[in-house]
Amino acid sequence: MSKAPPNNTLAGENFGAASHERPVPRISIDAFCEFPDTQAALERAATDRRLSKAHINVQPGGVPAAASYFTSHPTPNLLIVETNSKGDDVVAELEQLASVCDESTKVIVIGRVNDVQLYRELTRRGVSEYLVAPLDPLHFIEIISGLYSGPKAAPIGRVSVFTGARGGVGSSTLAHNTAWFIAEGLKIDTTIIDFDLSFGTLGLNFNEDSGQGIADAFEATVKAAGVKVLAREHTTDKDTDFKAILTRIRGRKPDLVMFGGIDPQAGPMVRQMAELGIKAKFMGGDGMQTPNFIKLAGNASEGAMASIPGLPKEEMPGGKAFLEKYKTKFKAEVELFAPMGYDAVMVFIDSMKRAGSTDPAKFLPEVGKTRYQGVIGPIAFDSKGDLVDGPITIYVVKGGKWVAQETVTPGAVGAKK
Repeated sequence: MSKAPPNNTLAGENFGAASHERPVPRISIDAFCEFPDTQAALERAATDRRLSKAHINVQPGGVPAAASYFTSHPTPNLLIVETNSKGDDVVAELEQLASVCDESTKVIVIGRVNDVQLYRELTRRGVSEYLVAPLDPLHFIEIISGLYSGPKAAPIGRVSVFTGARGGVGSSTLAHNTAWFIAEGLKIDTTIIDFDLSFGTLGLNFNEDSGQGIADAFEATVKAAGVKVLAREHTTDKDTDFKAILTRIRGRKPDLVMFGGIDPQAGPMVRQMAELGIKAKFMGGDGMQTPNFIKLAGNASEGAMASIPGLPKEEMPGGKAFLEKYKTKFKAEVELFAPMGYDAVMVFIDSMKRAGSTDPAKFLPEVGKTRYQGVIGPIAFDSKGDLVDGPITIYVVKGGKWVAQETVTPGAVGAKK
């Protein structure tokens, strides 16, 4: 059990100045507070530099509110709940919460009673820490640091490193395939960190663009065009409640909100924008140009825009034949990157044929020399590994469907469809 040491941290100018504390890693934290002073302390702690990487959501309501909330939302890495109950009543509340809480989520309970027996019972049941209010923000940070960054803290995950003596030896191929198997075969949450995002094969192998990269590129481009960027907000791939962020955005009265993420977050975000009365247009990347986005956003999806590499599937040189064969074989509509994925495989096969080998060290240098007529059109790469004259199509939701609105090719003006 941990009781905050008496001090004047909230008012003092040395708040958070203890140099020996380690920063908290990039985790999600949800807190449900019964009392305003606890909520204020947690919000104050959230401004400290050691929590700068963490995504913190503080809201009123105790254990019952948390249990109700997580029946329809994913649980965070760390859950903080405050209770005004005592003894067995606290245990009963937490049993209700346990039924909707993921096993991997750490839990901190804040109470108003300094009860050793309660502390022992809670820790026996898996609670990470029991804090006695009123909270000291600095002490709260120390507790979280101890859970995730302390010398005795268990690692959040396991790190495997793949490195090659030079480019082209296949270390990326090994890393990507190993990560895919761990995630899909072993069903373990997996993150790939690629030090060569700009010119590496990560995007090609997984047909994905980095959300942060899209946001960075968008911001740089619109600023260069003289457009004023009002704010830059951040969220995580586990979030579905964006009202705190959107409330801040609403006050700035933007004309456009650009989201560099995918449909599970984009859909709820657009719906909540409508609920808050935000009239700004909404735009994102290819990760949200799916039927699932429209399903999640509902009527609020109308008018949303998304960019996706390539021509509309129906206008691709080999698109008609590909669509027919795909539907016949898989009994499903083609989504997103299927034509690109097919062409990517064929480019590798073509490179292997030209190299006369399936050895990556021999055929990968041939990829950059590709001149191939694919489903999407002629395929060739520039010195950076980007597709030469690769078109980008802007889609808009009209009548509950994604409709191609404009296609832009580098060096040319896109014609509106």
